[in-house]
Amino acid sequence: MKWPKYVRIQRQRKILYERLSIPPAINQFSHACEKSQAVEVFKLLSKYAPEDKAAKAEERRRLQEELDAGHIFILDYAIVEGIPCPEGRHCAAGLGLLHACEGSPLRPIAIQLHQDGGPVWTPKDRPLEWLLAKMHLTCADANIHEMVTHLFACHLLMEPWAVALERNLPSYHPVFRLLKPHLQYTIAINTIGRNTLIAKDGVSDKILSIGQGGHIDIMAKAY
Repeated sequence: MKWPKYVRIQRQRKILYERLSIPPAINQFSHACEKSQAVEVFKLLSKYAPEDKAAKAEERRRLQEELDAGHIFILDYAIVEGIPCPEGRHCAAGLGLLHACEGSPLRPIAIQLHQDGGPVWTPKDRPLEWLLAKMHLTCADANIHEMVTHLFACHLLMEPWAVALERNLPSYHPVFRLLKPHLQYTIAINTIGRNTLIAKDGVSDKILSIGQGGHIDIMAKAY
């Protein structure tokens, strides 16, 4: 039995399509959306359309005005880069832009979570994405504050002064009387901190993203 010509053409075309390696750029059009789905997709994409030249120029002008007025502040957590974190924890070496002016509180306006580039999140992004970006930036800020700004630059850095005060100045010396109220409990609280806060399996190892060794490395890096 000889099949009709149109049937043979259909079969040959099917075999040809199966044997040919179709480029992805062309193959994507073989699975098109329905009309209703396409309408919804284009509505969504219209919200993220790139700005034209005039809009970009106006945005740059406004940003430059805010910079000149001193309303823009930069957060740079580059010190976190290269600091090891325990398995399952992460601390981003992020960058942040904050804005504040008279009558307006300090608030983040842009966040980048990598020093070498990557996506930049703004309040215009989806709420959960913006929330996660702020959480990562806050995490880095908290780790740096606890280990560098607070523990290292305040407690540990002042301990040599407390020791020198007790060893080198008599109690009736004016400088001793001036400094003693400020350094009275420094040695004691630092001893407690070394035994419970930064010791192995201490509080830092359990709650900080850079615990279990990284908290010591970041203090050494800051020094």
